[in-house]
Amino acid sequence: MVKRMRMMKKYISFLFAALLLGTSCSDTRTDYMMEDTVYFPNSDLQKETLYVMNANDYVHNVWIHKAGYYQGKFAGKVELDYNYLIQYNTDNGTNYEMLDAKYYSFERDFVIEAGSDEVAVPLTLKIEQLLTEKGYGVYYVPLSVNSRTPGEDVYVDKAHFILALEVKKPVLALDGTDGEQRGEVFVDFSESTTDYEIDITSRLDINTTEDLSVTYSIDESLLTEEEKEHLLEEGFDYAESVNLAVGEKYAENYLTLKPSEMPDGKWILPIRMGTTNEKVGTDKDANWLKLTVVKGTLDAQITFETSDYLQGSDVILSSENTLTDETIARISESSDFSFTVTYNSEGANWLTPKQENGEIQITVDSKNSSIWQERVATITLKDNVNWLEKDITVRQGIKDAGLTLNKALWNIVGYSDNVAGKANTFFKLYDNFWPANRAQSDTGAKNSLSYIEVDKASEGTPVQFVFDLGENPHAYNAVGLMPRLQWIGNSPKYMKIELSDDNIDWRLVGDESRIAFTDEQINKNPNGQSNLWMNKLFIAWHQLGGSMVHRYIRLSLWGTWSGTICLDEIFVSLKD
Repeated sequence: MVKRMRMMKKYISFLFAALLLGTSCSDTRTDYMMEDTVYFPNSDLQKETLYVMNANDYVHNVWIHKAGYYQGKFAGKVELDYNYLIQYNTDNGTNYEMLDAKYYSFERDFVIEAGSDEVAVPLTLKIEQLLTEKGYGVYYVPLSVNSRTPGEDVYVDKAHFILALEVKKPVLALDGTDGEQRGEVFVDFSESTTDYEIDITSRLDINTTEDLSVTYSIDESLLTEEEKEHLLEEGFDYAESVNLAVGEKYAENYLTLKPSEMPDGKWILPIRMGTTNEKVGTDKDANWLKLTVVKGTLDAQITFETSDYLQGSDVILSSENTLTDETIARISESSDFSFTVTYNSEGANWLTPKQENGEIQITVDSKNSSIWQERVATITLKDNVNWLEKDITVRQGIKDAGLTLNKALWNIVGYSDNVAGKANTFFKLYDNFWPANRAQSDTGAKNSLSYIEVDKASEGTPVQFVFDLGENPHAYNAVGLMPRLQWIGNSPKYMKIELSDDNIDWRLVGDESRIAFTDEQINKNPNGQSNLWMNKLFIAWHQLGGSMVHRYIRLSLWGTWSGTICLDEIFVSLKD
């Protein structure tokens, strides 16, 4: 009875051990359920990735496990098994080829001593010869295990496997984001002389196994022949070589720009990252930085012609304005300038610029008949010596909008507490963008949706916005509200308009409560404006009772035909 209990305990302990081993990465679940035998713990296809950083031979251990009740000494042999590779290809539809044995070697005979349950057979890959003759790639070595122990055999189902060795070149790249730390990068020092730092740290795709020298150098191959004449030669600093230490992935380096030491102009600095180790590659799409730096402005060479059309450095026209050879700017006589012009999609080529006797003149020979979109042209003046540029925007308003104030000069400098959570969207009220058709509205063209949406409010706690129109604004006599052009029932019902010169003392203009949008404008229907798209753009205009030049406008809005208040754009204009 005692002997039977001991045998039972022994069996349970072996079973428990088998269950524990069955949870490991290798398959050893049958180790204690058979006569002594050996097998590959990873059968079929076993893939290993080898990153090569030198020409040294690489040793891969092929593990062989012993299983069985007795755990005695076991002698065996590992052999190449081309027939197994053929069978594997047939069964799996693959076309793997066996790596020629001249590229590796291994000790074929092995012994697993009594009491031990595994042994490693080292397979040595001849890296230098392999890379010289075949290069990087995936190479297949089919192996089988056989017994040299009389009376003992191998576990047939796990006696074969294919070792797939992927030999790869480690790759360096500039760590960071395209457009910020690598690739095409732009830095504007037109209004700043403060030093600026760009992180040009390199990153290896593995932890390096040896010290690696990472190099940084000027690479003019990144430049066109014309750009080579504007190579930045001073006002910057970086380490030409940094060390990537063993076990690390990152080698820190920083490009410091010193605008105070740069000449005025538009300059280009092309930097290529590399390494002295030929066994390490670099990502061709992420191993370079082409930095364009602008230092200084053309303000001293270009003066704007004062006129009723000039607002800031932009020319603003009403839809009715036509001009013939109107001078908008003058260029210093000592300067060598050229210009280009680009148009928005509405009415291309509606403006004709020319340069004559040091003057930039424009001709506009047609009115803007569009009720949807403004016409915008950008004239870019370029100093042909230092490549500095200056943009002049010419904007012709939509029909019946009058002479609108230049929103490029605006800011929102105050708002009520009940809309503070939406403050990051308020720029949409003066960004000169609204959808030209339903498709643009449905896709949320530009900045996601083009309108703002805030909770409805009451007369006692209205939604308020304070607009700063800029210093010495152009005269105006009207404020216009453009509704959300879909679901226009979200427009406000009521509004109050106040003006100020200092954002402290406010002057009420008109009634305390004026109708923001009329029922007729909203065209309210019994379905509650369900998905209605306006087939024509409209602006609800509010006259101010005379010409004004106050810098600040405060709008108070409340009430709605729907659950929230929405607006797409605000206009301030001089209307007939």
